[in-house]
Parts: sequence; structure tokens; C-alpha cells
Amino acid sequence: MFSIGVLEVLLTSAIAISAALFCWRGIPGARWLVAATACFAAASVLTPADIATTLLFGVAFVSSFYLGTKQRTPRSMAGV
Repeated sequence: MFSIGVLEVLLTSAIAISAALFCWRGIPGARWLVAATACFAAASVLTPADIATTLLFGVAFVSSFYLGTKQRTPRSMAGV
């Protein structure tokens, strides 16, 4: 039913290791790598075992996360 290929595991592991190193060194952009790790892990589980579909879904998940966190709310809705 669900299968994860070797390339998906390597891709997610590479992103996770770089996120861990960035967090450990205190680099400010590390939270985006943590989010990318979660997005690519979800894409690896939700898609068939091929790297193209995983990359397509992973990029879509990361871009939707990025656009969702960068959108400003109106002042009346923010409670300010």
C-alpha cells in the first residue's frame, strides 16, 4: 500500500541532517529546513515510491507552507 523508496529516504535524511546542523550552529534560517524536512517526510509517505512525485509534492508542500506563513493578516483580524 504505502512504500518508501531508497531515494526518498536519502533525500529526507539529507534535509534532516542539514536542518540539525543549522539548528546546532544557531543559523537563523534553520526553521525553514525543519519545515522542509517535515514536508518532504510527508511527501515520502503520501506518494508512490518514485523520486519525481516526491520532489513535486515536497516542493508544493514547502511552497504552500512558505506562502501561508508570509501572508499578512489585516489589523482587525489580528486583534491589535
